[in-house]
Amino acid sequence: MYFHRQANHHGQFRRDVRISSTEAGTARGIGSCSLRTGLTGICAAMLLGPAVTFSQNPPPAPPQPQPPGNLVAPKASSGQKTIEIYQGTARTEASSTPRPPAPSPGILTPPIRSSGNAPSVPGTPAATSERPPLPAQAVEMAMVLARQSTDTFERGLLPLGDYLEQMRFVTYVEQRYAAERNQQRNVIAAAERHVAQLQHAAELLERFRQPAAKGWEADTLLARAATEEAQAELARLQGEKALADAAEQRFQTLAMDHLRAREFDTQVLGIGSLPTMAAAIEMVEKTAPSGDTKGDEAERRERILLTTERWHADDAGIGRADAVDKARVEADKSRGNVALVNRDAPRFVEAIQDAEQASRDLFQTRLEFYHHGTASLADLTNALLVRNRVHQVASSQEGLFTQEMDTAWEKDLREVVRLADGIEDHRGRNAPDIQFVTLLNLVDATDHNRAL
Repeated sequence: MYFHRQANHHGQFRRDVRISSTEAGTARGIGSCSLRTGLTGICAAMLLGPAVTFSQNPPPAPPQPQPPGNLVAPKASSGQKTIEIYQGTARTEASSTPRPPAPSPGILTPPIRSSGNAPSVPGTPAATSERPPLPAQAVEMAMVLARQSTDTFERGLLPLGDYLEQMRFVTYVEQRYAAERNQQRNVIAAAERHVAQLQHAAELLERFRQPAAKGWEADTLLARAATEEAQAELARLQGEKALADAAEQRFQTLAMDHLRAREFDTQVLGIGSLPTMAAAIEMVEKTAPSGDTKGDEAERRERILLTTERWHADDAGIGRADAVDKARVEADKSRGNVALVNRDAPRFVEAIQDAEQASRDLFQTRLEFYHHGTASLADLTNALLVRNRVHQVASSQEGLFTQEMDTAWEKDLREVVRLADGIEDHRGRNAPDIQFVTLLNLVDATDHNRAL
């Protein structure tokens, strides 16, 4: 037993809070508005249950008995994928067919809105034809973001997940600009730069070679998997089906290895997080999405929500109000995906409406935390991107995504832009985070024909 200064679940600091030695591993960094902080092995085991058995070699640790209530483990599968990565809230949605000259979703779905009454899915002909073309300024700003983000990542100030998302957004802007001008060669060149950026990130992590560093092995595998996914996307753009299939197979292998590393971190070392573990499982099982995998995902997300709510009730930092809101968004969205697969329209509408409200609550909660000094600009941006992913699911049914939802999102984006403009200290990761918001605002303003 000892005393520690921590932030409570309302985002406010309190002093001299007595915590047990079991909680000590999670107390550090609680003031940050993120679930990237580690969970204790005991808390993780309550949700994760027994270790998962795979067809290849397991992680170097003996299996440990766990209480019931485990996350559903995936089966190794082949096919196309819709992958979510929630370290830094990056989301992966890869398409099975190339769509040149339109930009491809690739590793991370770029958080872009359409100029119409539904969020655009980058790369679709409809979205490309309806929205105004990006100005040259967007490409210039994207190049600045790429330099700033890479420099910050190389100095260890930007988590891998955030770096992947920012680099994917850079690539999206470059590819969209080229596609709008029918410059297919530049679309491919942007994809090549993206592959090179991810290869560089993977090589940096591999050279670091610190197995004892928190999450090093899992992050290295994630970077390599992202690289192979980008390689497959590049090969599809080039019309090289054999190369694309080979990269796809390497990606699937690395996805399984990444899952094992996350499982070892969570169940053995107690340094993983429940959303990260769930995302690693979904990264594998969504290589062949089906009703069963959607149901498994919904069950996992519901258990994560219940566990986070229990931590919130116990006033634990990892159960802060924004963590509960985010868990609720993912649980509701997963319910919506299940209803969509089952063609249950009423439940789909109900789930997406609940996810929309929870995502708005998430932004408002983090905005309050930001003013208390316990949330960052990146946290606010993340809240916007979480809601945008809800909108992408909503847009799959005509009439569900409304103008009011779009207007509310734009209002919150302008608030984030205002806060970003007020930040005078551009040291550390502030520079790429501010540039990310500025570029996001420029693209959104272009799509909506509004002034900056």
